[in-house]
Amino acid sequence: MLPDIPDILTWERQPLAKRTDLPALSAVYAALNIQQDSILYIGQTRNLHKRWAQHSHMRRLITVGCTDIAWFPCPEDDLRTQEIACIARWSPTLNARYESPTPRNLTMASLTVTMAAQQLGISQVRVNVLIHEGRLPATRVCHIWFIDPADLDAVRGRPTGWPKGRKRGKREK
Repeated sequence: MLPDIPDILTWERQPLAKRTDLPALSAVYAALNIQQDSILYIGQTRNLHKRWAQHSHMRRLITVGCTDIAWFPCPEDDLRTQEIACIARWSPTLNARYESPTPRNLTMASLTVTMAAQQLGISQVRVNVLIHEGRLPATRVCHIWFIDPADLDAVRGRPTGWPKGRKRGKREK
């Protein structure tokens, strides 16, 4: 399930030129271009101060017009999920290398692979296999698959283990 995220207008904000004054806390952050009223990049970090002192995208962010950094504090356990929810909501320009789902494909009820595996009583690896084989519909955002709970019925109740008559590790000739 995707979390509720605060409106970006309520996030704390600081000019990029003052990035050395950022607090040392875990947060989801956004690189903004205030003149164009756009969100350029969304990321997450366990230490905001350290991240912006040595950001790997700094040259690119300056080139595309980053003027401000906005952030909201977030517990470390929730960073990835919150980041994904923000990217899904705002589709920042520099996060475009990830698939951008349409709102109808990704809802607050969407499950991660881990959550789907728990509900189905199978491993996460098996859920990934079902997704890649096309037997379990899913939407990918930032290398994480999201599954509609209604789609679990298509694979629920399947027998577990290897097919009968086939020994594990032996290939058919």
